Amino acid sequence: MRRPSFPRERLPSSALLAAVWAALGGCGTEAPAPAAGPLVFNEFNGTGSPEWLEVLPAGQDEVDLSGYSLADTDKSTDGPRTAEALKFPPGTKIAAGAHVLVLLGKKGENGALPPPGPHAKEACLTGGSAACFYAGFGLSASTGEALYVLDPSGRVLGRTSYPKNLVVGTTKKTVCRLPDKTGQFALCTGTPGSPNTL
Repeated sequence: MRRPSFPRERLPSSALLAAVWAALGGCGTEAPAPAAGPLVFNEFNGTGSPEWLEVLPAGQDEVDLSGYSLADTDKSTDGPRTAEALKFPPGTKIAAGAHVLVLLGKKGENGALPPPGPHAKEACLTGGSAACFYAGFGLSASTGEALYVLDPSGRVLGRTSYPKNLVVGTTKKTVCRLPDKTGQFALCTGTPGSPNTL
């Protein structure tokens, strides 16, 4: 399986029914389709610890993410909150089909944002096989919220909604697209950094 490639190193590169999605707070009667932009939000774990999300390149080519950001929602403006966004460092290139893992709610010294990464798999999920990035924001599981992809100028390129009041029953369950990248959201078995499965 292909892994993301980064500067100075190269790492080993049944959908929800419409009524259920609407009950979970999704928009309309269908799960939102992937929005335009270089990345697609592919999987979320917002109810366990640690929280994490996964993104994939939207196209069939390698993506240079230098200066691009992932952000959650600013409750005062209902737009992207950039203060705790993950900003990909210069030279971050993601191979087509690679699964990019982002750990959420990470803080550095005195509550400052941590270095974005990439971080070796040992500094990511316990027993995990994927390298990761760190983001300061978390997911709002009770109220739901939008997540954004921003270009280096801060312009919104993509937006995906995380459903509110989502009850997964176990921290091993996540919300993911089936199939990867193009499918509707479903409740899944967590597969951080790997292809999605029920």
